[in-house]
Amino acid sequence: MIASQPIGKTITWEQSLKDAYRMEGLKPMGNICWLIYGEQLFGYDVNTQQEVLNNELLGKQFKELKNGIANVEDVYDMDGFKLTTKDGYTYYYEAVLNKLFTEQQYEDKSSLEKTFTDKTEYCFTDEERQQLYKITRKVGEVIKKPLSANIVSSLVKENGDWYKRVYKISSFEEFTQGIIYFKASVLYFDENNIVLIYQNELGEDAPIILKCLDADKKEIWSKTGEETALLKPFLKSTNSVSFLNGSQLAIMQPYQLGVSLNIENGEINWSFKPY
Repeated sequence: MIASQPIGKTITWEQSLKDAYRMEGLKPMGNICWLIYGEQLFGYDVNTQQEVLNNELLGKQFKELKNGIANVEDVYDMDGFKLTTKDGYTYYYEAVLNKLFTEQQYEDKSSLEKTFTDKTEYCFTDEERQQLYKITRKVGEVIKKPLSANIVSSLVKENGDWYKRVYKISSFEEFTQGIIYFKASVLYFDENNIVLIYQNELGEDAPIILKCLDADKKEIWSKTGEETALLKPFLKSTNSVSFLNGSQLAIMQPYQLGVSLNIENGEINWSFKPY
């Protein structure tokens, strides 16, 4: 069953033209999807769709936030958010660990990087003729140091030893050896599946291919043609977000497109364009 849930208060059409930009894209972490709505932070359980955390609950949980939250910002290198309180203090909330750090603790990142876990990631290089790489590295429990297509290109082509050391990379390999992709992006990956979108050649009329591979490089399914034409905003994406709930994979490109597909067969269940 497909259902929707209203977020925020009912507003006029004129208000919506301004208010829409107060809402930032969902940030999935574990079983919770987070949403920034102006100065409000909401956490929703992806399995029950129930609101489980918000500003008020965070204020009760952490005495540092008891005077209220005035501003919420996403943080690129942490599974969490930057919170500015109404009395002018800045804190960093690590949502998965449910811990609050001071601004000084966050800036002194080395003090937070004490526990590391092994992580396998998949990422394309960023030039016109792209390659897909599998990278294994140590990732901090708090500070994540995310990889980007530019970093992967630099790792492969220039000053690779420096990037290996800074990003604690233990191994990297071209995952689909010898295959060149265009306008490609990894939309989702876990220990079992990697979902890619790309073109086989450059050009506005080139077919868009959506594909799922397993960890052994075997193709699970592939879609193209009319089925994938609407997915153009995902091409060469650097900021799409995705999360898996059972067999349903939700993928969002902020302010452009949201889709839900069955990860077992690639069937698109629904899509949504905000504008």
